[in-house]
Amino acid sequence: VFEFIKEDKIILTKTVDYVQSKISYPTNVSWKRLGNDIYVEWLPPEEAQKGMSYKVIIWNQPDTESLLISDIFDWDARTALMENVPLLDGGNYSLNVAIFFSSGYAHSEYKILTW
Repeated sequence: VFEFIKEDKIILTKTVDYVQSKISYPTNVSWKRLGNDIYVEWLPPEEAQKGMSYKVIIWNQPDTESLLISDIFDWDARTALMENVPLLDGGNYSLNVAIFFSSGYAHSEYKILTW
């Protein structure tokens, strides 16, 4: 319920029908380097269903040259292979896996990695 107030008086009330989605986030995220590729694994939340998708996101830590890469994967994926990622040898990065759904997203814990 939204109440619009002007000069301490309610001048309009609006009700919005809304059901909040309660989606858990991916867990047990792990990664490994395969040459110039990165392989990522995770456990999906129980609520994952058709119409949702995952996004693997990698970005630089402050001591490493600026970079942000991501890729989208199907709702029923548990693994991802990102090929020829432009990460710098010895660079420090953060990685997470997010699940996206109609009313938002939920992301995993951040994994710090050195390439």
